[in-house]
Amino acid sequence: MKVLTQHGVYSESIRLLYGNLAGSLAEGLELAAVKRVDALTCVSGPACKHYEEMGARVRFIPNAVDFQELPKDKLRLFERQVTYARRLSYEKGFDVLLKAAEFLDPRVHVVILGSGLRKLEEEARALSKKLPNFHYLGYRPHEETLKVIAGSDLLVLPSRVEGLPTVILEAMALKVPILASKIPGVLDVVDEGCAVLVEPGEPVALAKAINMFVEEYPRELLEKAYARVRERFDWDVVAEEYVRLYEELLSEKN
Repeated sequence: MKVLTQHGVYSESIRLLYGNLAGSLAEGLELAAVKRVDALTCVSGPACKHYEEMGARVRFIPNAVDFQELPKDKLRLFERQVTYARRLSYEKGFDVLLKAAEFLDPRVHVVILGSGLRKLEEEARALSKKLPNFHYLGYRPHEETLKVIAGSDLLVLPSRVEGLPTVILEAMALKVPILASKIPGVLDVVDEGCAVLVEPGEPVALAKAINMFVEEYPRELLEKAYARVRERFDWDVVAEEYVRLYEELLSEKN
């Protein structure tokens, strides 16, 4: 019995990064993969639809948060602290954040945690030297990253493409304000009732939203986000979905 889990649409990411030809080749690999498994789990609605159209047996099972592993301590480095904690890549919109940094209120400090494409890492280091309120800290262990998120006034996620971002779930569980792109994947987790959402790929609008919400984030969004992550994205809840799927597959085999 084989079960494959997809955290997004593989060919979509490849097409964004390397062009249409590479994306078409990736679709061929996807098709070959889904034909070899008994079921496929997807963490986002768009991914489910994509692989269902390929003929796969698909089950939507989202990412989740283990509340027992969340830190009790917070790490606040600056008075107004905005954190980006993702891979430094174009599909995550990190280049958009680099451009947005030029338009930020100088009192707002952006903390960057993560590694990624060498070109974007180099641009982040250069911007850290140019702007006193931009701080590229590179890769940090997950526990430390969570502490920095917990101590932040805002988690920013300017992605162009997402599966279902676990970092948003973690921020929700830590009751940290969220500013994210209004794109599929993100919308599987939050809506405008529990987060601030902006259009992707617009650095000036992103900077404006950061400046506005770093200090004036509605409290009711935090409470609704926390209630949602507890109800839908706790590992105790999500694990049951995997158990049910495997029970179904085993019963069919027997």
